[in-house]
This record gives sequence, C-alpha cells and structure tokens, in this order.
Amino acid sequence: MKKYALVQDNKIVKFRNVDESDYILIPKLVAHNYFLVEETIQPEIDQLTQILTDSYEVLKDKVEHRWTITTRSVEEVQTLKEEKINQDAIDQIKQVWDDVGWEEKVISIIEKKYVDEAVLIAKEK
Repeated sequence: MKKYALVQDNKIVKFRNVDESDYILIPKLVAHNYFLVEETIQPEIDQLTQILTDSYEVLKDKVEHRWTITTRSVEEVQTLKEEKINQDAIDQIKQVWDDVGWEEKVISIIEKKYVDEAVLIAKEK
C-alpha cells in the first residue's frame, strides 16, 4: 500500500491508501492533485523524558512525513516518575489483594514505593 495526500492551496485535505499495483487509480489521483506521501520510520524514544510528534510537509511534488523529538522539562519528568511509582504500587497491590498473606505483600509494596521515592529524591540532589 502507498499513501497519497490530496493537496489544495498547499495544505493536505485528506489521505488515501492505494494498492501500489493499481496502475489505473494512481494516475487519476495524481491528476487530481494527490501527492505521494514519503513515509519515514517512527524513531524510538524514551517515553519518560521525550515527546514524539509527527507532521507532514508539502513539497513541490510529494509530501514528507516528519518526526520531531522534544525533550520534556525536568519538572515534567519528575512528575511522571512520581506518578509511575504510585501507579506501579497500586497495580501491585491490586494483584495481591485476594492472595493469602496479602497484608505482608501490601506492606512490602508500600515499603518499596517509599524506597523508590527516596532514590528519586536522592537523584535530584
């Protein structure tokens, strides 16, 4: 499959996926101002510290798919780390809630949460 973009006034109006062996439809699309979209591979990122966005740039005879990696602020990363520590603890407690000896397991999870938070605070300094 190939992706084509309908371009009007140098702006993308819509996309259309076409079987690349469709030699009848492709020339019709091109005649009606559809440009071939040049796709790029999505880059790997660190979900905690980076944000990935994509955009399309209309060029003279094609459309290019572009990726942008933005680094999150230190404050945002800190907040996300804290939320992850809390969510991990909640998820672990949910898993053991109905187990025999759940009280000890929950206490262990909570202790680990406080250790993780202490490590996070120590890394900040």
